[in-house]
Amino acid sequence: MENQDFRKVQKFVDGEWRNINFEDLKKGDKFRMFETTGEPVVDDYNVSEFVAESDPFVNKYGITAVEIKNNQCNLDCPCNICNELVCSEYCSKCTLDCPYESTT
Repeated sequence: MENQDFRKVQKFVDGEWRNINFEDLKKGDKFRMFETTGEPVVDDYNVSEFVAESDPFVNKYGITAVEIKNNQCNLDCPCNICNELVCSEYCSKCTLDCPYESTT
């Protein structure tokens, strides 16, 4: 997420979107960003709302960034092995293996 200094950043707090500085995001925050043109920033799956999986850090390019949740299918799906609701990385829609599968 480059050039966030020029983007508007909003965090979802108490049922509403509030403007914040990108550097004030914390792990677990739900947030969205807008280009200087007003267009929402979207990922490769056209998702415009993100969950921070890390606190902000400076990446190898010198840009402040956060890790975000994989939004591949953007659903909580039941695992096809244990039926546990899991993130999109392991859901049956994405047909990846269950992280809770017994190793015994």
